[in-house]
Amino acid sequence: MRQSHNHQVSHELFLLSSGCYQQVISYTTCVVKRVLFLTYNCDIRRKTQNSGVSIPGTGGEVYYEQLQEILELQYGPELLVFLFYYKWFRCDGRRMVTENNVTSIDISTEVFKDD
Repeated sequence: MRQSHNHQVSHELFLLSSGCYQQVISYTTCVVKRVLFLTYNCDIRRKTQNSGVSIPGTGGEVYYEQLQEILELQYGPELLVFLFYYKWFRCDGRRMVTENNVTSIDISTEVFKDD
């Protein structure tokens, strides 16, 4: 990109196009903008779990995502990129039960496996 003298390409885009370093770091926890993210394997030993989140879909359906892995990739000396790998589950009436202000979700059927 730099050889074509395209000055509209940002420095960040140039670093991304150059590829990341060979070393990839995996984390079980990560703080981004003062929000703590925990992977499922880190969270499973706790009484209260915080590795998943519920998100409304565009058609009114509800999805639950469970954080599986956090990866750190480094592009050049100053650009770090974090990748979050999630498992997704659909939460329709049969798969979600709320009792005593505690919601339980059936995670036996994963959706969007290939995305």
